[in-house]
Parts: sequence; C-alpha cells; structure tokens
Amino acid sequence: MKCPYCGQETPDDSTFCAECGERLDDMPLDPSLDFPEDPEEQKPRGKKKTPLLIAAYESRQSKSGDDSSSTDVSAADSGYILPQSSARLLTERDLSGLSLREINYAKNEIYARHGRMFNSRELQDYFNSQSWYSGAVSPEDFSESVLSDVEKQNAQFLSSAEFSMDPNGYQLDAN
Repeated sequence: MKCPYCGQETPDDSTFCAECGERLDDMPLDPSLDFPEDPEEQKPRGKKKTPLLIAAYESRQSKSGDDSSSTDVSAADSGYILPQSSARLLTERDLSGLSLREINYAKNEIYARHGRMFNSRELQDYFNSQSWYSGAVSPEDFSESVLSDVEKQNAQFLSSAEFSMDPNGYQLDAN
C-alpha cells in the first residue's frame, strides 16, 4: 500500500510509514490520491521529515533472567513512540493500543526532544537508548517554556490519559 501522507510504498501490515513516520493502521486509503511511482519525484510539502525505521524497543531482562517480568515498549528505532506529538494535537486514536508504560514514555518523550534529562533511571536509560536523544538539560534547569503550545497540550493530554488508565499513573523504577 502507499502512505496516504507521502506516497511511499509501505508493507500492508505497517503501523507507521518508514518515510514520513505517520501512523497508518486503521487508515482508510483514498484511492483518488495520485502519487508518483517514484517517491523521489514528489515535491516537498512543507517541513522535511526524517525517515523512521519501525522496530520494537526490547527491554533489558531482569538480572534473574526471568523474562516474564520483561515487557516491550513499541517504538520506532531512531524514532518516537508518537512521532507527531510535537507537530499536531494528539487524539484518543493515537493512543489506541498503547500500554500505560508507553503513554508515560510518550509524555516524557516530549520533554526528551528538548534535551531534558531525567531523575528516573528507567526513563534515562530508555531515552539514552534512542539515537535521536541528546540529554543536556538537568531536570532542575529544564523549563517548559521551550515547549510549543501543541507540545504543552499533548503532554497534558498524555498525562490525563495515563492517570485515567491508573489513578497512580505508571510507576517508574518499580522493578
């Protein structure tokens, strides 16, 4: 199938487009969209997006080797859990199928994009494993004033979603 956003040919079972990072699952395709056969022939439509390779983030197994306590966080290798959280307002549909942990990580991903470091070992380890992350701002020195209005609203939306799933939210560093 072709991505309805950029026209890139993608495998039928893809969740995200590897070219533009847009979410594809449950997306009705508009057959009237006319994309060139060669994506290189496309004219740029605004801001260039970095291609994403979709993969699963594999959690480190516990020291005991018991992988029953280990869970995976779906994320784009060299990408994001919610690639568009800095560009547009998120909806319930964007969160469909995400775990409590993934929602928490996606919320913190907004701050991590701006170089925020984390007191939580779990979060810091996760973001250190992301190729796009460059932690440079201590939690004490980080100011939300660097966030756009869209990012601020999305962080609040994700926080509300997290605490509606569990009144205590996701418990970082619990393992």
